[in-house]
Amino acid sequence: MSTLSDIEVLTIERACERLIYEFAEAIDLRNDAHLDDLFSEEATYARPTAPNSVITGREVIRKTFESRPGGRVTRHICSNVRITVDSAVRAHGVSRVVLIAGPTEPPADPQFGFKADARQLIGEFDDEFVKTAAGWRFASRRGRVILHT
Repeated sequence: MSTLSDIEVLTIERACERLIYEFAEAIDLRNDAHLDDLFSEEATYARPTAPNSVITGREVIRKTFESRPGGRVTRHICSNVRITVDSAVRAHGVSRVVLIAGPTEPPADPQFGFKADARQLIGEFDDEFVKTAAGWRFASRRGRVILHT
């Protein structure tokens, strides 16, 4: 394998970092079709609240998210993203996430929005990325909760 240039490494790191942010956005906006585009066909996923329950396959992952009940608003705040490039087609990384959630009833206050739940979750994801014909995708995403309020 040839050595990657600094620009190639930065490009891969940024593509993988963007997947992390796009995942949070897709989850928060309930954009399950876009969520589907973020994973490779054979990807695996484990929710932070169920780290030992691994879901396999892009379609199954999407259907799991589609089956979520409504009536909730969420915001995932991602930070401390660290990507390590393994090769021109593989990378891995870790990121931190804070989940702030709450019910959509009663209706949002016009100035302050919805009331957040008292319990908020702080966790992290371990990710494996793969370059596909469609670009960089999650090959594996494993979450776990570290703290809660």
